[in-house]
Amino acid sequence: MRKSLFSCHIGAFIGFLILGLAFAEPTTAADEMEKVVLQLKWHHQFQFAGYYAARMKGYYREEGLDVEFREGENVDTVQQVISGEADFGIALSDLVLSYMNEEPVVALATIFQHSPLVLIRKEGSASESIHDLDGSRVMLETHSEELVAYLTEMGMEEKDFILFPYKDAMQSLLNGNVDAISAYITDEPFQLSQQNFLYQMTSPRAVGIDFYGDTLFTSRKVISENDGKVQKFRRASLKGWKYALDHPDEMISYILQNWPEGNSREALQYEAEQIQKLVRDDLIEIGYMNPGRWQHIADVYADLGIASRNVDLQRFIYTSR
Repeated sequence: MRKSLFSCHIGAFIGFLILGLAFAEPTTAADEMEKVVLQLKWHHQFQFAGYYAARMKGYYREEGLDVEFREGENVDTVQQVISGEADFGIALSDLVLSYMNEEPVVALATIFQHSPLVLIRKEGSASESIHDLDGSRVMLETHSEELVAYLTEMGMEEKDFILFPYKDAMQSLLNGNVDAISAYITDEPFQLSQQNFLYQMTSPRAVGIDFYGDTLFTSRKVISENDGKVQKFRRASLKGWKYALDHPDEMISYILQNWPEGNSREALQYEAEQIQKLVRDDLIEIGYMNPGRWQHIADVYADLGIASRNVDLQRFIYTSR
């Protein structure tokens, strides 16, 4: 039996309707999305790949979040979050120092189980001892107190070297204007190798100063006003980090496509390899924080005399309600 013209039109309409539903956007409308600002601590690079992955794969959208990434160069991420300019930020282990100095910050998840901070100097010392820095010109960036702790542990004081303001550090090292700089193991070694610059690199981990690295944090105010948002952002971000670490090449291509003015593919590949070693997701769940380790870090800062001892860290480490 031949179908009627009416039946054909109905069938076509249903077919188009099904096709349209298949390609429809997620049900959460744009005006229903909750806007969130994440303050990065540097320019766009693989260091923040997990957050990019969370947006690229729709993990934030699934949680009803519309996330804005704000890059920064030597920006004070703690003040950005405390002031309300950003909802979330990324900081090194000196985040606990901010807390000890009565800033209302809360650590949500530690992404880097080891700090990327190292001290780099020109190769040439016969003994390769850190004490060769005696009388040297040194640049230490903001938030590198763990390097100060390392130098102190090695019996050195600030008066033992000439401290320069941290500016154009790598170029200053290349030009011979300074003798040593603080650096990230994920970035500067690759750049120096590209310049055929022979260097020595020292990590505080060599003497047992093994601090956390990049840590996601927020403020007590954000948690008290909307802990649900905090849980959603944390959950999606950790899911994003898992994806980024499992698919580094895809994330590198995403970074190059969205921020082509940044690092080269080779630099991003080097960075990704080093970050894998710092995150150690093969041994530890991404985002895991050990209260005892945070306490040890706090004790080291207290030993330096830059914070009070016996500070209760209970309000510093996030626990969902």
